[in-house]
Amino acid sequence: MPIQGHSPSTPTSPPSRTPAPPPPPPPPAPIILPPPHILYLLLTSPSLSTLSRTSTLLAFLKSAFEATTTIARYSPALTAQFNGYLIDACNLLWRSRALLTSDANAVGCLSPEPAKQPLHAWLTELDPEFGLPGIFGVSTNYLLAAASCAVLRGMEERAEEAAREEGGTGVRHAGPATQRSLAVLGNEGGLEVSWK
Repeated sequence: MPIQGHSPSTPTSPPSRTPAPPPPPPPPAPIILPPPHILYLLLTSPSLSTLSRTSTLLAFLKSAFEATTTIARYSPALTAQFNGYLIDACNLLWRSRALLTSDANAVGCLSPEPAKQPLHAWLTELDPEFGLPGIFGVSTNYLLAAASCAVLRGMEERAEEAAREEGGTGVRHAGPATQRSLAVLGNEGGLEVSWK
């Protein structure tokens, strides 16, 4: 029985709500770079697997930087430090500009400036075409030279087989490949290979 003065309550539907916006995505994990002296020791390590792992780490970190849409949230110092790591690694292994500091953010693998000139002079005394900037390059680095040579020899052998079928002979590369020596090889009738 209803109470006097009150009407019986009728069931009502809950007030309509607009759906809550989805929560924002979690911020990307912070990027923690290895200290420079550790990274440069690993890049110049006497172990091919260590060099490979260090290169993989740099590639992973580069992907992590690129995956974030708000790259500005990283401090300019962190970004510059990482860019320096990439420039130094490329200069060391690919560009034949090892230990140079002239590129933006490059620190020359932290090698002391007073030691560079005597080391370069000693290397060019051994071989005038061999100097400090190219000593760690992909075709002259003591860890990578044999693999680099094997790849080039394999390419030359396949080209020679094709040339024999056409009745020609090819010119072989004489030593460690450089950008200049590959251009000369192509001009002299040998295998045409781009340094890139």
